[in-house]
Amino acid sequence: MLLILTLLYAYSGIAQTGIVLWFAPPDLANHGEASTRLVSHAYDQPATITVEQPANPFFPTVSVMLHPPMISTL
Repeated sequence: MLLILTLLYAYSGIAQTGIVLWFAPPDLANHGEASTRLVSHAYDQPATITVEQPANPFFPTVSVMLHPPMISTL
């Protein structure tokens, strides 16, 4: 029984399902080249993903509309 419960818990997955996500990638300026990816998934409802950087007025706002079950990588 414990094995079944453990497998069910592991299968459930852990993800944010809210409407606001604060994302802070690490500062890689002095540590070589590396890319940061933001992967979004529309689970069972359409989703509009907006990426903006309020502290940088020159950063272009990126918006992506996802329909279930689409996945987007930015």
